[in-house]
Amino acid sequence: MSDNYLNRSSVYSAAHQALAVRIARASMTLLKNSNKALPLRLPTASTSAPFTIALVGPQVNLTGILMGNYANSAVRDGWGRTILQQLQQAVQGAKGSVRVVYAQGCLGVECNSTAGFAQAVEAVKQADAIVVTLGLQFDDYCKTDQ
Repeated sequence: MSDNYLNRSSVYSAAHQALAVRIARASMTLLKNSNKALPLRLPTASTSAPFTIALVGPQVNLTGILMGNYANSAVRDGWGRTILQQLQQAVQGAKGSVRVVYAQGCLGVECNSTAGFAQAVEAVKQADAIVVTLGLQFDDYCKTDQ
């Protein structure tokens, strides 16, 4: 195997994940949180209605998008995860009922069509919290998991 080959054990180790979380927390900028929207407060007990999170954006369901320069390896070797998968996993431990609804909205970062807007608006209308993903154009290294 070439020294240039990166696989899951090279870039997805527990130590690397912990470092990535630490760097992400240190680099986040919250411009305004006047209504205390963050951090999200998930239910701590069962309630009659689920807490709904709307996840909206063209990159929400792309494998490899979170891997940056390692996206090709993540997709090729099947170890990359989508933002949707990560959020669904994160809320699994909530004591109350948490539901994640997903809408792509735009078909790509360039957003040349409004075809997905109605679905995104419906997702947002039913949500207690909204997470919007934006960023650079994805490329051939990322694939849609639809």
